[in-house]
Formats: sequence, C-alpha cells, structure tokens
Amino acid sequence: MSGEINIGPSGENALKHSLEVALMASMDRSGMREWEEECKTPRHIQNQIPAMILCPPPPRKKPVGAGKRREPPRDGYFQPPDLDSLFGIPARKEAFA
Repeated sequence: MSGEINIGPSGENALKHSLEVALMASMDRSGMREWEEECKTPRHIQNQIPAMILCPPPPRKKPVGAGKRREPPRDGYFQPPDLDSLFGIPARKEAFA
C-alpha cells in the first residue's frame, strides 16, 4: 500500500475535466453572455406546461322517487286482438307416470 490518496477525477475524466475548466477560465464575459443568450428556456405560452385542470364534480344522487314502480295506466294496457295468436302457449305434453 502506498501513502498516496487520490481525490478527484482520474484518467480520461481528469483530462476532460481539466479541459472544461481551462475553457471556462479562458472565456471572457462577452463569450459567456453570448453562450447564455443562445441557450434559453422557451418562454412562449405554447411551450409552457398548461395549468392543472380540475376534475369534474361527482354525479349528484338520484332523487328518492326515481326508483319507484309506476302505477299501471288508468285505461289499461293496449291489447291487440291477434296478440294471442302470435304468442300463444303450445299445449303441454303430459308426462307418463
């Protein structure tokens, strides 16, 4: 074991880091302003995240009388004369005992 302690980037990362630091140090203020002007977040209304839309309220309860049975009509139901011929009940076959 050696007594050296290596803190910070090493190898290729160290080279990249040192180049970035040198580039930032060599940039003058006008170059920095120019770079800041090029990279901006779009602020137009079309690019903004829309405001949160509220959910609609829950449906209202049905009135109490909505589920009640209706009374039959006063005059009775309409009964056509040939209704039994259409829906006549066939004769039942008796089971042999």
